[in-house]
Amino acid sequence: MDLILLPGNSKNNEKWIEEIAQILSEYFDSCEILKYRHWKTGGELLNFETELDKLREFIKKSKNYALFAKSAGVILALKAIKSGAKPKKCVFLGAPILWAKEAGIEVESLFSNNISTLFIQQTGDPVISFLELKRFLECSSMKNYKIVEVRGDDHHYAEIRKIREIVLKFLK
Repeated sequence: MDLILLPGNSKNNEKWIEEIAQILSEYFDSCEILKYRHWKTGGELLNFETELDKLREFIKKSKNYALFAKSAGVILALKAIKSGAKPKKCVFLGAPILWAKEAGIEVESLFSNNISTLFIQQTGDPVISFLELKRFLECSSMKNYKIVEVRGDDHHYAEIRKIREIVLKFLK
């Protein structure tokens, strides 16, 4: 299985997602990171349509893949799934439900697939806490998911070894 990694919006996520790819790469046939256009141009926000096109190109290369996404990458992954992407599994960290709603994204409709999905959320993540996400998911149309709480309140997800442990347990 291949792994496609979708980082958070900020360029500050680049080093983090590279570390994640490095610690997970031995468990996948390939690991590819989608690096966002606005990181190069100095823009503030990722353009979902531009990045969806790039993601579709990644997906064309693989019939058997999983998506690993953090923050805005979660919304990008869900938009891809809604438009026809068919990953075998998804791992989502720091799902930014409140941020997406504030940005005018209809998030309820994105959370309606049946793909095996793992959500990893910090107890006090500022974009949405673990308990708020749990309540949101319980009311959503998603049924094939697991949610794991990790310590934290900063949206950084710095405990990379712990993340690897949780992800590998889910993928088995």
